[in-house]
Amino acid sequence: MEKRERNIIWRGLITFERTIIAWTAIGVTIIVALACICRYFLDADLKAYEEYLLPVAFWLYMMGGVYGSYEKSHITADILNIYLKEGKAKDTVRFLKLLFTFILGAIFTWWAFQYVLWGIQMGTKTAVWRIPHVIGQGSIFVGLSLMSMYNLVYLYDDIVLLVKKYGKSGKNKIGDNQKKEGINV
Repeated sequence: MEKRERNIIWRGLITFERTIIAWTAIGVTIIVALACICRYFLDADLKAYEEYLLPVAFWLYMMGGVYGSYEKSHITADILNIYLKEGKAKDTVRFLKLLFTFILGAIFTWWAFQYVLWGIQMGTKTAVWRIPHVIGQGSIFVGLSLMSMYNLVYLYDDIVLLVKKYGKSGKNKIGDNQKKEGINV
């Protein structure tokens, strides 16, 4: 287990994400099931159930994205990783991908923050149940903030790895040591 994984704040954040994912998944399931039961078995309509389904689904989706960022399990189209051999070129592409991901995430986080502030200022609410839109919109800001934080942490890890690997001389120090020990890079 990495040092970071033993940190109480890091573990608490992961527990928070897993808890939100579990409860919102249960919530979405219950809301949709109740709507189906009411509509098809009781000939009743769950009045404007989309209004309280949407914020729950927003939180589920965004926390799922956050957890995917934490696990590094997002679907990617990294075709260059297939064609590039291990070495500086592949390491550079990986670093640039992490850098651009963090920069774009930070920009989107800023926009989400402005969006939430606008929602608070405008006081927008749903039509029937008068649920504030900021409840769902807040998930976008929280989710993008956490994704950007994970991307920053992984970018830092990659920089440390690259400095250890290439150092000031620019030579592949890790690769040279592994070749001496008979390990294929």
